[in-house]
Amino acid sequence: EGATKLAEIIILTNEILYELLGCKEIGVRVATLNTPMCPRFHVDSVVCRMLITIGGPGTEWIANYDVDRTLLVDRASEAAPIKDGKVIQRVTPGNMALLKGGTWQKDFAGVVHRSPHQKIERLLLSFDPIYSI
Repeated sequence: EGATKLAEIIILTNEILYELLGCKEIGVRVATLNTPMCPRFHVDSVVCRMLITIGGPGTEWIANYDVDRTLLVDRASEAAPIKDGKVIQRVTPGNMALLKGGTWQKDFAGVVHRSPHQKIERLLLSFDPIYSI
């Protein structure tokens, strides 16, 4: 039953991405994680990536206008790249999150995000549109 539900989510998400983005191929990754895959805040060097956390805590992200870009580019800093008084957001498990990447468009730097830091097992689906030349 769980495998059937997972397959339905994957098929539906592929259909949604095809309709939204017009891509004919989508790379799908299903991962069970016990530690953060991406522990530091970053921007993916892709057009976009759809993430769905099926179980466990959801992906953390910072609203574009709340990002302190000087902290983001400082690889020596462990501090979250967020302006004072602002909060880190979290995607609710089960919800789709379309994260625009660093190559989305010329004047958009991409969504700053990271894996949650809880040491709780999570099941993550990741969808990458593939654009053939």
